[in-house]
Amino acid sequence: MSKKNINKDPKIKELTKTELASRAIKNLTTAMEDIEKKNFRFMFFVMDTKGMPNGSLSYIYSTAKKLNDLGYKVCMLHAEKDFIGVGNWLGDEYAKLKHYNIESDAVKASPADFLIIPELYSNVMYQTMKLPCKRIVLLQSRNFMTEVIQPGSTWADYGIVDCITTSAPLENHVKDVFPVVRTNIVRPLVDLKKFGCDEPKKAFINIVTKSGGETSRIVKEFFWKQPAFKWVTFRDIKGLSKDEFSNALKESFATVWCDETTDFGVSALEAMAAGNVVVGRVPEEIPEWMADKEGNILDNGAWFYRMSDSSNVIANVIESFLMDSIPQEIYDKAAETAKYYSEDAFTEDIKRVYIETYVEGRKKELTTALGIAKNNLEKEKESE
Repeated sequence: MSKKNINKDPKIKELTKTELASRAIKNLTTAMEDIEKKNFRFMFFVMDTKGMPNGSLSYIYSTAKKLNDLGYKVCMLHAEKDFIGVGNWLGDEYAKLKHYNIESDAVKASPADFLIIPELYSNVMYQTMKLPCKRIVLLQSRNFMTEVIQPGSTWADYGIVDCITTSAPLENHVKDVFPVVRTNIVRPLVDLKKFGCDEPKKAFINIVTKSGGETSRIVKEFFWKQPAFKWVTFRDIKGLSKDEFSNALKESFATVWCDETTDFGVSALEAMAAGNVVVGRVPEEIPEWMADKEGNILDNGAWFYRMSDSSNVIANVIESFLMDSIPQEIYDKAAETAKYYSEDAFTEDIKRVYIETYVEGRKKELTTALGIAKNNLEKEKESE
């Protein structure tokens, strides 16, 4: 965030201690009134993926839209001169949220506002240290925590001690590396209405991986090892808009999902919601929805550990589908897994974390700060 946009008063050094205390009381009182009247903003710092679908960005926009639907003011902050946005893949309802360029727009933050910063942007955490608003880190990937932050530095060094994560394993990771940071979980959203489908499935197999090379390897090795299934159609659905992605899942009977570096894997859950059998490799960091509390892998998909086993597992799923012998238990457990991340669950988490924890908590912080400012004013008056 540009330093020129950080609130500064060139006359502030000329004020007496009494005047400073009086100003602080006025600002804090105004902030408390703004919170009571919902006259504050949730500000989300976002990257511009230049029109390419991105799961992490989708989560941020889903959060912002839900808060907006609940009657709270939201805005999206970015640093791109030629900002493309998410309209072509998430839809107009997300693109219409208020957007500001922090380099050119006069973005002012008040003590009543909340700024949510993705874990990748430690530079933004540093540059916003003097802002009066409440700042919160949003952690979706442990892999990005170390991208920009300086060795030896922590979020607390930037004045941030609150973090929102998407799962218990991520929450535990934060507690392990940054013990002073307070954490809360807001589960990702799986839109059961958008992905749910009761229509008969076709013999299509979707595939979602991190790279085209990984997709090519899985598909080619399958056809080499399973020549009897040359008629099967694989469709790479990575990079599709949300509507296209949804339609592809609803049409097919299975989705191959491989993401070794994921901390969650929403695509797999969306496939489950669409009634697909998910065929996937178990990642090194096992997502919470894939295993029980003891770490045992659940029967909510067809899982394998080695890439060399993918061909046999896919072939077994195809044979079972053609013979109508896929165990109902897989479908039931997959549906149960996806339901845990329903819109109702998402809304419940948003209210609990953003409203009950942060908004109400901010009221208490401002009340405490106001009390200190009043005491300081009384002391200064007595010393005059």
